[in-house]
Amino acid sequence: MKGARIEAEPVVFGSALEALFEFGIGPRLDDGAKKRLLEIGIDLSRPFLAAYTVEQWVQALWIAAESVYPGLSKEESEFQLGRDFVAGVKRTLLGKALWAYAAAVGPRRAMRRMSSNSRSFNNFTELEYVEDPEGPVMETRVATALLPKVEGRSSISPEYLRGVLHAILELSGRKEVYVERVANNPALRLTRFRLHFHE
Repeated sequence: MKGARIEAEPVVFGSALEALFEFGIGPRLDDGAKKRLLEIGIDLSRPFLAAYTVEQWVQALWIAAESVYPGLSKEESEFQLGRDFVAGVKRTLLGKALWAYAAAVGPRRAMRRMSSNSRSFNNFTELEYVEDPEGPVMETRVATALLPKVEGRSSISPEYLRGVLHAILELSGRKEVYVERVANNPALRLTRFRLHFHE
């Protein structure tokens, strides 16, 4: 399977796979999972491609979750894998720069920049951080221009995204972190999370 075209389609960049598979879960992935990944065009023995399809990424996440967290439910394993992804990102050169920035400006300003940061890992995710009377909220969605291209196709699990946000806050030194999913619209590929934490 060839790498996905970056220009025309929603894709996940090789940097995302590097963060998860090389720096995030590494040796915890069993040989059976590596074989299944190879069958969908992801060869962990070779350098990562520039980009992969969304379907490849979604399948890869589930293969990894089953391998690394066999005793957990689908939702809990996806949540934990989201945390693994962020732990992996933090070990990359890009991640070290992002965390240095977050430490300098604080979690709220860092969260406001997350949409631009996410473009280092795919070309379709938009994130919007707002604060309402009840506290901070993060909304994740597919960019409007690419929404027609993901209709009827695989989507990234909201629980995986919840794990990503939880780990970002936790690894940034926030206390008593809890990320609550408060809205989910599969048709619009939109999920809204309420962020609970102490500075």
